[in-house]
Amino acid sequence: QQQQQQVQEAEQPSAAAKSETTAAASVYWASPSRRFYFCPADDASKVALVAARIMPLLGNTRRAEAPDSRTPTLPRLLAQQFKVVLGVFGAEDDREERQDSGTGNAADASAHFDGPTHASSAPVAAANSSGTQVSVMPSVKTRSSAHQAVLKRFRYLTAEDAVRNTLEVELALMGDGLSYKAGDAIAIVCPNNATEVECFARQLGLIPALDYGLRLTPLGQSSVPINHMKSARTLREVLTFCCDIRALPSKAALRLLSTFCVDPKDARQLEVMSSREGAQEYQSVVLDGRLSYLNLFAQHPSCRPPLWAVLQVMPPLTARYYSACSSPSACPGVVRFAFNLVHNALDQNIKQRPGLCTKWLEHLCLRNSTQAVPNPPPRNQWFHLRAPTDQQQHQWRLGHSCAALNSPVVSLRPRLVNSFHLPDHAKRPLILVGPGTGIAPFIGFLEERLHQQEQAPKDQLFGGPIWLFYGCRDATKDHLFEEELAHFQAKTVLTHLFVAISRVPCSYKYVQEHLMEQSANIYRMMEEQDGVVYMCGNGSSVAKSVDEALQAIVAKEGRLSEEDAKSRVLEWQKEKKYLRDVWG
Repeated sequence: QQQQQQVQEAEQPSAAAKSETTAAASVYWASPSRRFYFCPADDASKVALVAARIMPLLGNTRRAEAPDSRTPTLPRLLAQQFKVVLGVFGAEDDREERQDSGTGNAADASAHFDGPTHASSAPVAAANSSGTQVSVMPSVKTRSSAHQAVLKRFRYLTAEDAVRNTLEVELALMGDGLSYKAGDAIAIVCPNNATEVECFARQLGLIPALDYGLRLTPLGQSSVPINHMKSARTLREVLTFCCDIRALPSKAALRLLSTFCVDPKDARQLEVMSSREGAQEYQSVVLDGRLSYLNLFAQHPSCRPPLWAVLQVMPPLTARYYSACSSPSACPGVVRFAFNLVHNALDQNIKQRPGLCTKWLEHLCLRNSTQAVPNPPPRNQWFHLRAPTDQQQHQWRLGHSCAALNSPVVSLRPRLVNSFHLPDHAKRPLILVGPGTGIAPFIGFLEERLHQQEQAPKDQLFGGPIWLFYGCRDATKDHLFEEELAHFQAKTVLTHLFVAISRVPCSYKYVQEHLMEQSANIYRMMEEQDGVVYMCGNGSSVAKSVDEALQAIVAKEGRLSEEDAKSRVLEWQKEKKYLRDVWG
């Protein structure tokens, strides 16, 4: 309470500011679709600046004078969708809002910018046209659906000259912690890149409004889904945490955005791609070319949609799922992930843009490391991170906060449905297929089995055979978890290890070649010993190749036709004897 009082006192406007605000008039702009934008004229230069930036966003607009008795109240004018108000919600407007909405909270029936703010948890205090102080409490939504975790340490699993660099991070679970099993995929909640957010806002002329206090609430039969934006308190937070600016626009989105292009050429290009006749161009430019909203506005600079249209077409920013490469039984209170990194700069090579979540996690690791990380970093050396401050943990609990972007505190969410688990009967043979980072969940499996074996009586042999088929490009550069696999073999947990190497001369280039060579053993384990096949990898390449290899094994060893072999593999999937964890 004392901190909030201090913030309020610090934000009290001076007497001169009050007089300027009282003497100034309010300015409204109305669009043909009856979506309105409001800016208090507390500073003539500020109003001119905001007007110059906001007016182009409204398309064909007309300027109205300050509202008078003949002007309907804002809630009535904006009942079609929602309103965005730049500036301070005045006392009179506040009273009218309460009467119209039937509630005691004006913000519950509107969406508005409260004025420049630092997105603190304290009320936003500002002067209205009569000089009265109005405090608007930001709509703070605690992270009830997310679990707090703190980055603890990290290491690079590959050599500097590997085709792809792989990073492993370890997080300590805080509070009650996240409940998961070995093999689970867990979501990491990540923000958009700060540089990309600035670029996106600049393209749309929204830089002056980025840090204005914001609250969005639908009015009437709103067609704009805003649930994912309710916890944001500024436009910067909306674009950073809520909207996926890297998403690929749908045809419907292109059709809508084409109506806001000043250049007929830009409008025509978007119209063509959104049409049935432009299906091939949409495929090549948007889908194959990975044309995101960020790139769309950069390549079509005359497209300046209003804010309501931008928020309407962009989908929510979704969390990224990664398979845990740890066992909660062997390592309680900890979860680890391993993922590839793309180090290309933010250039015109759209397909090679750094991964959103992976690059952010690497940034957090390097920024919060307790020691300097050499460039290039050494392979397989752990680096520890500084513990987060109380303030950083408090910012996490408040919800979306750009002030916490560099904090080692992250949010995790479990996948609602996870079936990629070890079987209940430990004696069943396991066949694990995971090239590259697809090996991650199997490290968790092996840790789990080793822990179970160590807990079992010494004179009892625990668990059935485990066959692992792994693939990499160059064993000297990107053989992941090589020491760990050797340890599991020494402990007899991992009974068979097959490594395929694709970029150097080797007898086996791909995992499916190893599978075919072991076809008799695989078929026997599957059909006679109730074995289970687990496959983790890229769904567009690895998964298809492994499916074809299993079908060929069934056809060869079971002496079945190609169609019957395919049906048998599908039966394995239905019986949960063939489990896949794929991405891409």
